[in-house]
Parts: sequence; structure tokens; C-alpha cells
Amino acid sequence: MKTGKQNLLPFPEFPSGLEWFKNRFTIDPIQKLIRSRNSQIKYFLYKNVFEMDAQSIYIKVTKREINENRTRIRVLKELEHFDPNKAFSEYPADKQKILQLNYLVSLLSEARDYNCHKRMEAVQNVFIFLLKHQNKDGSFPLPFHQNIFLIETLLKYDLEGNRYLEQAIRWLVRQQNPDGGWGQADGMSDVWLTLKVLSACSYHSVMREREKIKRGAQFIMSHYLSENKGGILEGKHAWDQLSYGYEGLKAFRGGTLKVLEVLVRLGYTAQDREIRKMLNWLEEQQNNFGLWSALPRQSKDMTDEWVSYRVIRVFQLYYLMGKNRKPIRKFKIKPGGRTSAKKPRFLNENEMINDTETQEMTEYAQNTPDKGDTI
Repeated sequence: MKTGKQNLLPFPEFPSGLEWFKNRFTIDPIQKLIRSRNSQIKYFLYKNVFEMDAQSIYIKVTKREINENRTRIRVLKELEHFDPNKAFSEYPADKQKILQLNYLVSLLSEARDYNCHKRMEAVQNVFIFLLKHQNKDGSFPLPFHQNIFLIETLLKYDLEGNRYLEQAIRWLVRQQNPDGGWGQADGMSDVWLTLKVLSACSYHSVMREREKIKRGAQFIMSHYLSENKGGILEGKHAWDQLSYGYEGLKAFRGGTLKVLEVLVRLGYTAQDREIRKMLNWLEEQQNNFGLWSALPRQSKDMTDEWVSYRVIRVFQLYYLMGKNRKPIRKFKIKPGGRTSAKKPRFLNENEMINDTETQEMTEYAQNTPDKGDTI
């Protein structure tokens, strides 16, 4: 992945808490990863693992470099230049709409990993377009697995409380099967579709506490290393696929690492025996370079820096922070989808914004921190 001009900053001092990694591993993975030339990796490492202040020179420099990242610039340009009258126009209307929605969701998901946020005009315009196509029951005119990806992506942008998205997440949870999972895979629920639903709900302060979601998490735990025959991803090797993508089936990958990321947001700790088993396996996959591969059992020497960052973050959340993790901000959901906190509403194309609404949206944007970088 190409990045902008590299900074010449010296390596920062390591917080004392991160000595755990030096003592735990033969090769300290943080000492290795901090030498990366990828500003995206270093930004999230400084922000989340080192927990640096937003005014830190390390945060400021790497954030500026992310803004100059070619991939980020490309994604934002594609969002800005999206034209529903031209995109996929060679297809019939129904097929065209599905392709458009999937295309935009993939771009939004990728943009989030490059620190794009909900206050960007291009991002908000896409939100409006997506929500405009919502069905009356809360779903979208997409296959079920693509509905899950769309809803998860919007929730990752901290849109909890938006009445359209509240309707969507309630619709999604209602699709739960008697065994606690979602989707279908050879006589039972689909493990990887269930994980995707749980991931969406893990970004929602109310849903992640619901009994249905806890049952879904137990379904995942009781089917660890399942073949998932007939599901969206099949075979035990799916548990070893630690990387993920943004298009098609790639968006449902992540394997054991993704399970750990989702379950830690749902309150699981290293005290759980199955969780500890997953963490021990993950620890054993460290390669000779001190980092991790996307497919550790097949290509252990092919280092993936984004996977390595996520592994480090997972160890930090389970072993160093535990119950002291910073909580995701909660909002009390009122009847009709309203919340106890001010949230910007999404306008129809023909509505006008008055000065008061503009001021409220600006104040909200200034006072609301982004929470999508907590993996």
C-alpha cells in the first residue's frame, strides 16, 4: 500500500504498560511494527495502542500522511463522483440498484479504515442515498448477507440513534434463528453471517446488551472451528483467514481474529476458556519477523502489517485493559428511534436546512468523538 511522504520523527517512548509485549514475546511485535512505512498502521498504533493525545506530534504527522494516502484519496473521489444515473447503467434497473448499493457500501467500509468520518460531505451524501432506498420493514433491497454488511458499515460510522438505522438494526435482529444464529448453513445457522450480525450489533450500545445478541455470541463460541458447510464461507481454513476485504465474500473474512475483535466489544474477557484458547492460538502464529501473516498456517513468513496491528490491539484489549476498556458512548433510545443525545438527522433531497439545524449539526460534529478506531 502506497503512502504519502514519510516523516522523520524519532521513535516515541513506549508507555510502561506496553512492556507486557516485550516480556510476553521472544520478538516484541510493537518494536517491529513501529518501523513500518505505512502511515495508516502507525497512526492507529499511536492512537489506540500508545493512546497518544490528539495533539501529539506523532498523531498530527501520521494523520496528515493518511490524508495524503493515494488509496484514501481514490476512495473519497469515487464517493464524491458517484452518479446514480450513470453507475452500472448498462444493467436492468433492479440489478443496477443492487450493484450501486454494494459499490457504495464497499467504498464506505474501506474509507472508515482510512480514518474517514461521518462529518465529511461525500460520506453524508452516500448515507442519504443508501437510506433513501430502505424498505418499509427496515431492510434494504439487497440479499440478506449484503443487508448485514450495509447495516454494520453504517453503525461503524457512529450513526446509532438515526431513526432509519434503528429500524434497520431491529429488523436484522428479528431474523435470528432458534439456535441463536443467523442465516443458513446445512441445517444450522451460518457462523460467519452470525459473526457479521454480532459485529454490527457490537457498535450499538443498546443491542449489544440484548439477550438475543448474547445468544448469538454463544452460538459462535459453541461452533468454534466449525466447517460451516453450506455457509457463506466454508471449511476450517476460514478460521485461519485473518485478513478481510471490502467486496463480496472478502467482507466476511477475518477468521479467529475477527471473532476476538467482535467478542471483546460484546464484553468477553480472557477469563473465558474458549477465548483464551483462541488467544493462545493467535499468539503461536507470530512469525520469525515478530509479526503475523494473513494466512499464518499457509504463509507464515508473509507478513501483513494491518493484521499484525489488529492482533496487537486484540492482545491489548484482552490482557492489558480487560474490564477497564473505555466504554462506547451510550444513548437512551426513545420510542420512534429518538435518542437522549442530539444527533444530526438526514435530510431528504428536497428539504432545506435552516440556521438552527446547521448550528446543531456543527456543534454535534465538534463535540462527538469518532469511535470507529477501537478494534
